[in-house]
Amino acid sequence: MKLMMQFFAICFILSAREGFSQEPAFFLKNGQKILFLGDSNTFAGEYITNIDGYLFTRFPDQIFELINLGLSSETISGCSEADHPFPRPNVQNRLTKALEKIKPDIVFLCYGMNDGIYSPFDENRFKAYQEGTKKALKLIRSARAIPILLTPPPFDPVPIKKRTLGENQKNHSYKSPYVRYDEEVLQKYSDWLLTLKSNTQMVIDLHGPMKEYIESQRLQNPNYRLSGDGIHFNSIGHLIICKEILHALHAPALVDLGEFGTMKPMENIREYTDKNGLYRFRWKTKLPMPINPKITNEQIESIQLYGKLDALMLRGQFIQSEQYRFYMNGKEISKISGEELSGGANLTRISKMPFNEQSKQLWPVIQKRRQLIGTAWLSEVGSDHPNTPKGKPLQEAIIEAKKLREEILEKTQPQEYLIELKPINK
Repeated sequence: MKLMMQFFAICFILSAREGFSQEPAFFLKNGQKILFLGDSNTFAGEYITNIDGYLFTRFPDQIFELINLGLSSETISGCSEADHPFPRPNVQNRLTKALEKIKPDIVFLCYGMNDGIYSPFDENRFKAYQEGTKKALKLIRSARAIPILLTPPPFDPVPIKKRTLGENQKNHSYKSPYVRYDEEVLQKYSDWLLTLKSNTQMVIDLHGPMKEYIESQRLQNPNYRLSGDGIHFNSIGHLIICKEILHALHAPALVDLGEFGTMKPMENIREYTDKNGLYRFRWKTKLPMPINPKITNEQIESIQLYGKLDALMLRGQFIQSEQYRFYMNGKEISKISGEELSGGANLTRISKMPFNEQSKQLWPVIQKRRQLIGTAWLSEVGSDHPNTPKGKPLQEAIIEAKKLREEILEKTQPQEYLIELKPINK
């Protein structure tokens, strides 16, 4: 098994050195303006902060402008339950204005959770969802933007099982959802969206992977929850959404690669020495993607983020010892086996790595900038929501966001570290 893992790690390294030429190109391009529309999970926007952080650190010399126009309670169908405090906002009423003012290159749409109004399946509501989706796609294409559909995240009745209602009970709503709302409604909505997938229409499935993750965690902990109320997801849920979106867009998994002991040194390795098996060199590398500091390393591992989206690889040739003490900038960080180094060690898995800490410190700054721009645009475009958060005047927000971008870019430039690998003598 170890030999098999080492084989795949070497294949990963070799493909990385060739620039992943066999992989499709990353879908997002330098200079694009990317708009996100959706309900309260999109309004919360943590998954957008995660995507923004990935772009800042993976492509520090490029510019991507992410604008979050998510809105709590919103639908794409115009449906609303009777006991909702106000008629649910309909994105159709602000979509044209948003497209005219923002002029996005790409528009993400994530609707469905509210569109079934937390009730048993109804053919008329389903038809309204289908027609609303098609209408939005047509408007986005007419604005010469690329629409990308996201299936709705799953509804989870477990956290609120005492409040859920059966099929024959009355007054289903977000306060008392139908207990089988996910299986009988959101699953159908998701399945239909996936039928729209084609060479000219991208559809990214969030519903399936998120539901699979919840079910896998409940094999160990039957009370596991990704949401406190079954609707609004926690930071892990948002990180899963980010992972699924970026993976579907063919985002490069490799942060950077450092390879030492080679006949021809890599450009990012300098001052390399090997004295009696003690390796010492300076390595200039990009930062891993910033992640909410509240999320633990174990939780990140559980969603398989490191291998699929955040691999910072260090590999040595002709490794002699079985075990090494790993030092960075003079400080002992961890122990690494010779086998790991030969096959390629993914250093983002080691939480004490200085670049992991630096990356985590970036997250709140990126979050602040994203919220600043999002609420300013939300106020500029307007909505049907009676309690729409009021943002700063747009031009004022743009100036402040520019300063925050400069601060982020200063911290996301590739940095150099002194690496020492000292063999452990048995």
